[in-house]
Amino acid sequence: MPEDLTEVESLLLRDEFDLWRTMPTMDQRHSIAVMHRFKDLRPNASLPEIRSALLHDIGKIQANLGILGRVVATLVDEGVNDSLRITITRKLVVRCCKTSTAISSRFG
Repeated sequence: MPEDLTEVESLLLRDEFDLWRTMPTMDQRHSIAVMHRFKDLRPNASLPEIRSALLHDIGKIQANLGILGRVVATLVDEGVNDSLRITITRKLVVRCCKTSTAISSRFG
């Protein structure tokens, strides 16, 4: 991954790279994988297009959802505005966690 990190740093603008570095490691890895697939599919892609591939999930930082929250958010209707989607997702995650805890405590 060090060579990938060097490549990402060389492609992104300083502010973009600083923001990208705030993403969780698993999201950084995913971002790099997407960039590589994109470059394989579009070998003549422009630098802005490659940057877009790297930054395609950057909004996840602000959403502050865990993995389960992201799964639920993906399943929630895309016609819902972002703040409502986040609210719905958080409520569903809490409900799922409570249900899971209740089942675990009941059945061991």
